[in-house]
Amino acid sequence: MRVLYWTELFWPHIGGIEVLSTRFIPAMRDRGHEFAVATSHAGLDLPDTDEWEGVPIHRFRFRQAIGDGDLPAVARATRGVAALKREFRPELVHVRMSGPSVFFHLLTRDAHSCPLLVSVSAAPPEGGAGSGTLLSSVMSSAAWVTANSEAILQDVLRLAPDVRSRASVIHPAQVMPRVEPAPLPLDPPTILCLGRVVTDKGFDVALAAFARVRTVLPTARLVIAGDGPDRPELEADARALGLGEVVSFRGWVPPERVPDLISEATVVAVPSRVREAFGLVAVEAALMERPVVATSVGGLGEAVADRKTGLLVPRNDVDAFANALLSLLRDPDRAAAMGQAGRARAMREFDHDAHIDAYADIYARLAA
Repeated sequence: MRVLYWTELFWPHIGGIEVLSTRFIPAMRDRGHEFAVATSHAGLDLPDTDEWEGVPIHRFRFRQAIGDGDLPAVARATRGVAALKREFRPELVHVRMSGPSVFFHLLTRDAHSCPLLVSVSAAPPEGGAGSGTLLSSVMSSAAWVTANSEAILQDVLRLAPDVRSRASVIHPAQVMPRVEPAPLPLDPPTILCLGRVVTDKGFDVALAAFARVRTVLPTARLVIAGDGPDRPELEADARALGLGEVVSFRGWVPPERVPDLISEATVVAVPSRVREAFGLVAVEAALMERPVVATSVGGLGEAVADRKTGLLVPRNDVDAFANALLSLLRDPDRAAAMGQAGRARAMREFDHDAHIDAYADIYARLAA
């Protein structure tokens, strides 16, 4: 089957959806499917046409056109997408919906007709439903809809209830790391935050909580791995709190190095303040037998089994986050047991092959 895979960002951009996509496409290609990618340049100076692992990439200035209200840019992107569809003649359009670029798919439906599979990879906007909205138009034209978590599916159904009969949950999955879990490091006890350094991820909450942890465990360390626009301010906050020497900012970490990075941690912190579609970092931590302290938002409540594989706390609650971290750092046996339970659960419920099987089944049904 020829599949036009539509995603807001793709390689060399790196984030949860982008990493998932670079694992998903080769696995589905091994099942006999042919892919082309439609995506955006975003803020990088990238060629309009490119190739990744033998897969053609077609980049359009979706974000610029929409964000600037640039009508000539909208027209150019629309013509480009229509030409791609006529040339590639996909038998399925698979949209990883996490932003508004799908608008250009809707504009070019007449260029080539085929089923639409929508995978919702981010919480839909509040009040985004109703006749004529982008969400309602996409959902009404979808042959099938998948959501990363039950929480996100319920968000979708509240906004587009007619989707219920053609929707399902497929949790994201992580490939099993090649390295085996190491014992929890306790000297010093180390907390890890991993992801884009943006306000939504709540790393400022983790930093404030860490300052309180240090008053009880003065040898504790915090590692923040990732890059983003909030990093300079976060570094300044660490210095202002007198933590400049014990908070390590590692910058961007290649995906293949993440398991080794997690091995350095005693506890992995996921302090998101917005509704996460799921929480891939929590599963990565679990596969390396690390307990997780996370906020109870969106799909994180499914990625982390509260009091079994980690602890869930209210969003933006610095005291609760600090107390949860301390409860694990001061009880390494409990932390280790949660980590082991997390790995067993991740292997059972978030298996990568099962994830691919579920999508392969949907592809086959939509092709029939």
